[in-house]
Amino acid sequence: MQYTLVVIYLYKQTTSVTIEYNMPPPSPSAFLLLTDADLLNNRFAYDIDTIVWNIQYGAINLRTLVRTQTLTPYVCCKYVVFGGRNEMYACGTEDAWISTDDILRHQPHISSQEMSDAHRLADAEDAQEDEQDTMTKEDTAISSTIHVDVMRNA
Repeated sequence: MQYTLVVIYLYKQTTSVTIEYNMPPPSPSAFLLLTDADLLNNRFAYDIDTIVWNIQYGAINLRTLVRTQTLTPYVCCKYVVFGGRNEMYACGTEDAWISTDDILRHQPHISSQEMSDAHRLADAEDAQEDEQDTMTKEDTAISSTIHVDVMRNA
């Protein structure tokens, strides 16, 4: 659990405004930790929640994933194409170069229109996440430079 305290000075007084709670990742026991060998040996076997958890918290090769599991257009756009937001899910150079054409070739159930729609949604979410990251960094910088005085009411 992490708490971020944001402090604002109003009329020369220190006032706490918000406490932000960041959810911890689901416990590893909630999902099966997959390896590339699991993906290759059990083609089209894993549910999308297990796949997403492993993309976020595991270390699977995205290129292997695309070739061996059934994915949704949203998962492909959000996590797989070009390694996801800022290449954060890529496990190497090959993962960072996965394109929409690669997805359409290896996921024949997905249409280019579905990918286009999913790209719009994922891009909007990524922009919002980038903005939140920027605000969090600014809040951290501000709170680290302000001395917080705790005032108690009697």
